[in-house]
Amino acid sequence: MEQRVTDLETKLAFLDDLITSLNDTIYQQDRRIEKLESQLDNLREQLDSVRELLPEDGEEGPPPHY
Repeated sequence: MEQRVTDLETKLAFLDDLITSLNDTIYQQDRRIEKLESQLDNLREQLDSVRELLPEDGEEGPPPHY
């Protein structure tokens, strides 16, 4: 009986370490996702700014070789 309790305590300790490790990984991934979303928002804003500078369809003049 004593051995079974010891085995269960050992397994519980390993599971506790695993849960802590998984929690840390999830936290790091969440921070990374937040950073990537912020970068994506910045890129979208830059793209919108560039699009505003481009002529609308049909507004282009003749090519330079004419």
